[in-house]
Amino acid sequence: MEIVNNSNDDFGIKILFGAAKSLFVASLLKETNKKFLLITPNSEIFNDFVDDLNLLTNTENIFAMHKTKKSNAKLENDTFIAELVSQISQFNKYQNKSKTSTVTREHTPLLNENNSAIAIATPDIFNTTIPNPDAIQNHFCTLKKNQIIDVQQFTTQLSLNGFQREQYVSRAGEFAVRGGIIDIFAPNMQAPIRVELWGDEIESIRIFDILSQRSKAELNEIDFIDSMFVAENEKASSTIFDFLSDEIIFIIDSPDSIDWTKKELEPIKNFRKIFLNPLGNFSNV
Repeated sequence: MEIVNNSNDDFGIKILFGAAKSLFVASLLKETNKKFLLITPNSEIFNDFVDDLNLLTNTENIFAMHKTKKSNAKLENDTFIAELVSQISQFNKYQNKSKTSTVTREHTPLLNENNSAIAIATPDIFNTTIPNPDAIQNHFCTLKKNQIIDVQQFTTQLSLNGFQREQYVSRAGEFAVRGGIIDIFAPNMQAPIRVELWGDEIESIRIFDILSQRSKAELNEIDFIDSMFVAENEKASSTIFDFLSDEIIFIIDSPDSIDWTKKELEPIKNFRKIFLNPLGNFSNV
């Protein structure tokens, strides 16, 4: 990994197939203190990498950015953009918390103890337009355990930002209030959260299952985005590149399978790159 740590040059690695590619990427995460954006040529390979890396390294430092199909096309796009922006934000500010974790190396042999992280995506992620970073920053909300909040002001702001108040949440963009409990299902969440209050102080934050209402995990803090993306006056004019640090290294799997003539991929030239199994010369990428 010396070339990654001590050089700024692009380079390629050949004859890596199947799980060997995932092992190489996991080793990068363990041996470096850098952030990577892995581009896979299709959804099948994307899923393979996600599955392998979840077994090989910390699940907390893996950020999967991929569009999934939903029955409602508009909700699909709104939810995807919100999830994407949330993932980018978490990826950019990722700090390793596993040093004090109870996770053992027996189950994660390449567990990293640094601040390295990886986002995984397919090329179509780059033709997605999203609101600019300044607009995004104005629509982030962070809740922390033991935080004091004005419940009335908080729930009013949710309504003003496009959330629908319901008796129980069942889909993204809804919230519910029952006594000292606030349920929130933000569009960037895979499942809703339940905020339990003691007066105005947040006593606990839990992810819960909609059907069973049972808690799935407890959190110390969470960032979520309101439903700004459903507002017609919000213009999406930025791309993922506007959110990426210059220090991020691109890992491009099977680069010969990607159409490099697409205009949305041109900014990749400005980043450092590692090519997996290149067949040709990619000095112009």
